[in-house]
Amino acid sequence: MLEIRVSEATRQIGSDNAIGADNQQERPRNVESSETSTRSPLQRKINKTDLAYMAAMLDAEGWISGSIKSGKTRDIPVVTVGICNNDKPLIEWMCATFGGTLYTEYIGMDRNILYEWHCTSAEITPFLKLVIPFLKIKQRQAYLAMAARALVRVEGSKFKRARLVEKIIALNKGRYSPGRVATSGTT
Repeated sequence: MLEIRVSEATRQIGSDNAIGADNQQERPRNVESSETSTRSPLQRKINKTDLAYMAAMLDAEGWISGSIKSGKTRDIPVVTVGICNNDKPLIEWMCATFGGTLYTEYIGMDRNILYEWHCTSAEITPFLKLVIPFLKIKQRQAYLAMAARALVRVEGSKFKRARLVEKIIALNKGRYSPGRVATSGTT
């Protein structure tokens, strides 16, 4: 199990300019490579410049999203974190520095290549703890994602986790702020 000692942030600060990727169409992906080391890169010391850069990439070209996946016996609330870019060395650096998996997608008629870094489920919370002080746009989603991940193995927490995932989805659609219930339509 991954263990990182990072001080827990206590404030929830966010922006009204929450942008998400849950409106993007699902496309088949090819796994280009994955982290095969038994020791996660997150166990190494990572400098503040790299953390700030990764937070900026997550704010600008990434996502912290939630969904409710249909399972055989029950629906499962799921949190995902990732970043898209067309620069393969950048995504390879992310995998080497932060762990995760690199996916390759071919987009459009010209078959343009897009590379995606996906943070694996066990590494989501440690990764977010490292970058959350530097996030400007997706900080609220990060706090909610960490709270949802903390409830994964807690008996009877499915509905609470589903509510947190719904808040992430609403934030990504720009329809949630603390103290207000997500509604459809404009306000």
